[in-house]
Amino acid sequence: MSDSSQVGNEILVIVSDNGIGIREEHFEKIFDVFFRLVPHEGVGEGLGLAIAKRIIHRLGGRIWVESRFNEGSRFFIALPSDQTHP
Repeated sequence: MSDSSQVGNEILVIVSDNGIGIREEHFEKIFDVFFRLVPHEGVGEGLGLAIAKRIIHRLGGRIWVESRFNEGSRFFIALPSDQTHP
């Protein structure tokens, strides 16, 4: 599920899921290249969130997660609403 809105001078996009959730001690690590929460399950190389973070930062934005283990996660992306970014 996703939602978006304008908050001040930012566009805020929220993407949520009802997956396994993420423990708080992993909140920053999940954005690292090649980090996978459960390396022996599923597919992927651990690049998706790292790439997303780089793109969002280059656009002058931010990305973060709120999550509860075994309840799902919400990813927040805030981007400048104007086109003036570094």
